[in-house]
Amino acid sequence: MGDAPTNYYTLRPKTSDTLKIESYFENYYPIVNDNLVSSLERDSTEQLIFVGERTANPIREVFEIKSDGCHVTKVSGVDSVY
Repeated sequence: MGDAPTNYYTLRPKTSDTLKIESYFENYYPIVNDNLVSSLERDSTEQLIFVGERTANPIREVFEIKSDGCHVTKVSGVDSVY
């Protein structure tokens, strides 16, 4: 398992936004949360890139997400990064 990231954020290529969710729990870092629902096209898949900065082995993982109008759900992407 790699070191914990010193910084982390999610890139949203479609809008060129950088998303930062400040809270995390015991080495679980959120990629996105339901606050994004209102800016997503319903039932349409969108690509997000999670970036975790650390000295060795920086993290860069691609995820596909979609919204049902109420919640954001993962369509594809890894479950864990080490």
